[in-house]
Amino acid sequence: MFFRLGIFPSGTAVVHGYSAQVFDLSPLRVFERPVLELGRFAIDPQRGNSDIFRLAWGVVTQLVDQNNVSFLFRCSSFVGTYPEAHSAGFRYLCRNNHIAPNSWRPVFHGGYRLAQAFEDHKDGGAPNLPPLLRAYLGLGGKVGDHAVINPDLGTTLLFTGLNVEHVPQKRAQRLRAIFAAH
Repeated sequence: MFFRLGIFPSGTAVVHGYSAQVFDLSPLRVFERPVLELGRFAIDPQRGNSDIFRLAWGVVTQLVDQNNVSFLFRCSSFVGTYPEAHSAGFRYLCRNNHIAPNSWRPVFHGGYRLAQAFEDHKDGGAPNLPPLLRAYLGLGGKVGDHAVINPDLGTTLLFTGLNVEHVPQKRAQRLRAIFAAH
C-alpha cells in the first residue's frame, strides 16, 4: 500500500497540489483551515484486502485529527480516455446528489460535463465507480460536475472532495477506533 499526500495550510494554498494541475480549485479558498490532498492511494492487488484499506483510512483519519484538517480532496481516476464509457457512473453521481455545492466545486474550463452522460447512452448500465471514490461517497464526499482526460496516464479524472464536518459521527468514531486498535 502506498499513497501520496499533501497538507496545505488552507484552501488558498492548493494551487501547489497535483489536482490543481488539471482543475481550477480557486473555490477551495473557502476552507481557512488546513486541507489534505490524498493521491496515488493504491493497494497491491496481490495483497490488498478490506482490512488494509480500513487501516489506511484509519491513518488518514489520524492525520486529519492531528492537523485540524477541514477538507480532503483528490482526483478519482477512471480507466481510459473516453468519458462516455463511464456514463452510467456519471449518471449515478448526478441522480444521487453527489455533485459538490457551488461553494467549493471546481470551476469549469473545459472537459466532459457529467450531465452529458444522460445524452450519451440511454442504457441502464450499472455504475462502475473506483473503490476510493465509493469510500469518499460513503463518508459524505462529493464530486465536481466535470471530468478531465489525462492522456499521459490514460485516465479520466474526476475531482472528489470531502468536507470533514459532513462525515457522519459514527463513521468518524469507527475510523478513529481502527487506528487506535493498531
